Amino acid sequence: MRDHIVLFGQGTGASIYFKLGWPPALVRISNFAARTGGLWCPLIPEEDAIEDAAAGTKTLDTSHGVRLVKFNDEPGALPGSGGTPSDVENGRFWEANGIELTSGVVANIDGEPFCIEAFRMTVPMVTAVHDGTNPSHTYFEDSSIDFIEAGISPNGKFILINETNDNMAYVGAITQPAGKTNYCRIYTFEDEGLVTATAAAAFATDDVVYILPRAYSQHPLITAAT
Repeated sequence: MRDHIVLFGQGTGASIYFKLGWPPALVRISNFAARTGGLWCPLIPEEDAIEDAAAGTKTLDTSHGVRLVKFNDEPGALPGSGGTPSDVENGRFWEANGIELTSGVVANIDGEPFCIEAFRMTVPMVTAVHDGTNPSHTYFEDSSIDFIEAGISPNGKFILINETNDNMAYVGAITQPAGKTNYCRIYTFEDEGLVTATAAAAFATDDVVYILPRAYSQHPLITAAT
């Protein structure tokens, strides 16, 4: 299966959808006529994009951009025959098989050609937002995501990076809290061996975290939560 795909389109000024067959880790957009472009990855919120601005600088557009979607077509049918694709949040990336370019995104100019480059997600990375106890010192929770379904393992081989307070922790037990439908709670540890549980991780409501395999994380790591 291809890990990189190049697609072409003609701008309409309205939302445009592309079926990729898999969730992307990176999307690049180029408008030939206007010589502008954009960039999106799952670290960027849904329907946002980093865009070319004046004088060669780049800016984050929080009104227009790219989002993950799921085409609901029958196997072998033309893309879109199953109706308008469903929105997929970044944290549930595995459900996506395509993307949407929203109206107003830099390359989507009515009547002008553009190019899309999409790169398949080969290393799982889950974006999540804390909606559990505020503050929580021993666990992280996002009730909209099933972390087991997302492929996260509770064995210390995944790390959780808290973008909001710039700390990290190791992923331990993943549980399904009472009254929740997903395995959405991650108990966090200071060490990869899961010996010392965090006692002051300070996960606050709306804290944004990224979860990824330890084997593909940066070196050295940022400050560990305690």
